[in-house]
Amino acid sequence: MALWVLMAISLAGGLDTVPVPITSRQACPACRIWGSPVATLRNPGDRFPVDPGPDQTIARDTRGWFYLVSPTRPDQVVVFDPRGVAVRTLGRGGGGPGEFRSAVHLAIGPGDTLFVWDRSARRISVFTPAPVSTLARTLPFPHSMTGGGFLVEPGGGFIANADLGHAAHFGRFIHRYSGRGLHLASWGREEVVIRSDLQARVRSLARSRVGLWTLRSNSYRMELWDSSGTIRRDMRRLDPGLPDYRRNEIRPDRAPDPVYLGIQEGDDGLLTVLVLVPDRRWKEATRFRRGPHGMDFEWLDLDRAFDTQIEVIDPASARLLKMQRFDQVFTQFIGPSLVAAISARPDSASTLSVWHITFEHSARRPGGSN
Repeated sequence: MALWVLMAISLAGGLDTVPVPITSRQACPACRIWGSPVATLRNPGDRFPVDPGPDQTIARDTRGWFYLVSPTRPDQVVVFDPRGVAVRTLGRGGGGPGEFRSAVHLAIGPGDTLFVWDRSARRISVFTPAPVSTLARTLPFPHSMTGGGFLVEPGGGFIANADLGHAAHFGRFIHRYSGRGLHLASWGREEVVIRSDLQARVRSLARSRVGLWTLRSNSYRMELWDSSGTIRRDMRRLDPGLPDYRRNEIRPDRAPDPVYLGIQEGDDGLLTVLVLVPDRRWKEATRFRRGPHGMDFEWLDLDRAFDTQIEVIDPASARLLKMQRFDQVFTQFIGPSLVAAISARPDSASTLSVWHITFEHSARRPGGSN
């Protein structure tokens, strides 16, 4: 998901259900959350178009191969081996088979196939698994996929956070497609204000044992949908420091709003949520200048501008078990308990790395209590 796009766009509306509140009281203060670096993605000799930044999309297959697409080079996908070394690229600029004009979203499909959505070509290209990774087929996708991207289902179909631009689907934000790219169903219902800056409805998507979790990027609201498109769970975190908002404006007189980056359900049924929050040094790490369209800004040091807050939630009881703040910018989930991290400063080399997030429940430790 494009991080800074999420911070600039606006969302609107609400579901008909009333969300269950989750307060900031930690139900398991003795629990632990920690992160361990797993790999750093490397580009020996700068042979490939790798430009570490927060807008890059990363995917990882079940064998440990990494794929990356950058907004500065949307005509290629960079392939990294399980050690994190860049070894080749997929595609080139153009509109032919296996070529890209504006690759944006990546997803891993059955058998470690790679799905790549091209925003300009309005199609999804499917590649065979690494290290060969040749074009297997293309699927038409004429709709506008939002920042939440898509998930590939076991049968080769996929679920996307998209805008169909059709009156019959207005306000519906989750859409299911067949393995041939045919639209099958739409879920969700929102009240959408008809203004161009309020059209996008960005949500992170995550698999669940009973269906699909969604997390809004401008509201800490989590919704569980079953396979029939019925909402099964609706929860909202309540905390003054984690507000809802329509537009995340970066201004010299106020800290940025949080960005609700990603959600994941573990084998134990617990949810892990990534929230980007401003560091107390955010002003030192931000440069503001007045431009022709108002105040412009740039991040001088992401690590000083933002922290990541990781929270573990029990959806069955709607309780926050534990939260932990990291002096590190995590950008997205890329696998079970794996997150991508970015360290970017104009005066030094930026790095992309992968971390493993561990949650240790106190009841599992000798003498622990919940």
